[in-house]
Amino acid sequence: MNAREFQSGTVRAHELLGDFWFNSEPVPVAALRGRVLLIGFWDITSGGSLHALAYWEQWQRKYESAGLVSVAVHTPRFSFGRDPGVVDGAIRRLGVTLPVVTDNSGLIVSRYQIRTPPSLVLVDRDGYVRLMVEGDGAFTQIERALQALLLEANALQSLPDFAEPHRPGDRPGAMLIKGTPELFGGYLRGSVGNVEGAIPESSLEFTDPGIHLQDRVYLEGEWLVGREAYEVGLTEGGKSSLVVSYSGLEASAVLRSTHPGGTRVEVTQDDEYLAEQQRG
Repeated sequence: MNAREFQSGTVRAHELLGDFWFNSEPVPVAALRGRVLLIGFWDITSGGSLHALAYWEQWQRKYESAGLVSVAVHTPRFSFGRDPGVVDGAIRRLGVTLPVVTDNSGLIVSRYQIRTPPSLVLVDRDGYVRLMVEGDGAFTQIERALQALLLEANALQSLPDFAEPHRPGDRPGAMLIKGTPELFGGYLRGSVGNVEGAIPESSLEFTDPGIHLQDRVYLEGEWLVGREAYEVGLTEGGKSSLVVSYSGLEASAVLRSTHPGGTRVEVTQDDEYLAEQQRG
């Protein structure tokens, strides 16, 4: 997590010139003088983004009467995330109520110099950036800064309690052990641990070596190594698997089926199927 603070009057907030808007008409930044603006940068495939989004939604409900305006900027990490239909479906499935603007061209993230989701920008009543936070975490510190800007705008009469942590690791002072980072598929950003390696845009028969290093993906069966993903082979009746050795409280995967009848996916942990209480 990386945070930067700015003095008022030094960095002017830019307009949110995106591609598509959901849940709202376009929000003009210049028209929000006298109000505090929260801009959250997120992606539907990022677990950290979904975690941060829950706080942004809660803060908007909590401080809306004090004039807070929040906008979630969708910054796609994969090509399918540029499809407005995919984004709209995710917004509905996740129950997102904030105004959402898609930044398919990358203009907004470029202007705000955002490198990765989730990231957050707080804009004061005069239209200047006061805080930029990159990464997932520090939610109590962010809410404290948000309250300070609302007090500065004479919009908050009293200081409510901070939001309850959504997970134990969000508590101030919590000891965190670094888990396995995000692992990507495809030859552009992926890393296959199999001795066969990965040949771009080629379908190969992989063999799981049985020894798994962390931060690597191991494939078994027929897979096509694409730009952004590993695609299961199309052999009729074939069965392929993907193995990851990880450390962390939870594991998430971005999966997509292009088969008209859908695709059957089986998930095991330590060679056993998940129990009901383990499933997300």
